[in-house]
Amino acid sequence: MAAAAAAYEAAISGADKGWLASAAGVSAAVGLAKQHSDQGWQSWAHSRGLPCVPTSTPPPSRDLAAGLERTLFALALSEEALALAPRCARAHTAVAACCGRLALYSEDPRQRVRLANRIRASAEAALALDAREDGAHHVLARWHLELSQLNPVLRALVRHVLRGDTDASAEAALAHYSAAVAIAPARLVHRAELGKALLRLGRRREALVNLRAALSCEPEDVNAAMSRLHVQTIVNKMRRQERRMQREEQRAAAKARQEERRAAVRLERVARREARREAREARSSPARRGEADTAAATSS
Repeated sequence: MAAAAAAYEAAISGADKGWLASAAGVSAAVGLAKQHSDQGWQSWAHSRGLPCVPTSTPPPSRDLAAGLERTLFALALSEEALALAPRCARAHTAVAACCGRLALYSEDPRQRVRLANRIRASAEAALALDAREDGAHHVLARWHLELSQLNPVLRALVRHVLRGDTDASAEAALAHYSAAVAIAPARLVHRAELGKALLRLGRRREALVNLRAALSCEPEDVNAAMSRLHVQTIVNKMRRQERRMQREEQRAAAKARQEERRAAVRLERVARREARREAREARSSPARRGEADTAAATSS
């Protein structure tokens, strides 16, 4: 990445628009944008106590102002790449991803809605240019998932007051995450986000399969390394929950067996009492006493 940064800076200083608009130039700009965006994301995550990568360069910082500055710079780089190569799907994806990161820093609902609208438009533009742009599928999946999870009141507010696009669904989110996994199965973040989406939608078994698959992938950058830490935390929590559920089920089963044994003992006691009662009634009945008197007279 250092070499790409040097080449990009050299091209900027020399106003080499030919190289900047080339595949190598656009790739360098998009790569640099992602690097700065990941650093901005790590600052935001660290400030909220989320898992971070302590060995990253630069190391994680809680300085939100610096994180916001990196995120804005990442968006600017992405926009430069897109302006030079408007037919590049990766450049559209980079803009969408950077807008998503920038939305984390915004506390203005109108700005967040504008960014959300731009995320969808940019991701769909990328897919229109290249249907196998896995990053665009990933970003669009995240957009669908977040918007589809809004409660009806908020969705109405976003649509009618803030003029936001809310035509989202959990099914579309899963479809796009699955497409990203199918296109790039070795990318940890795709498996991780698919697993987390399934977990949010209550599909626990499928979620665990994908989360475990994510842990078997090699992290490709800081973002993937952070995602792996988060996934490991989720999987560990799920394991603890499973063990707790197993213990509760075992206790419940033992209690049920104990209750069954107690019920059997009670039934047996009732049956014995009933048998004794019937025996007493039989001995004290008139017919029984008559038979006894006849037997005594015959013997005398």
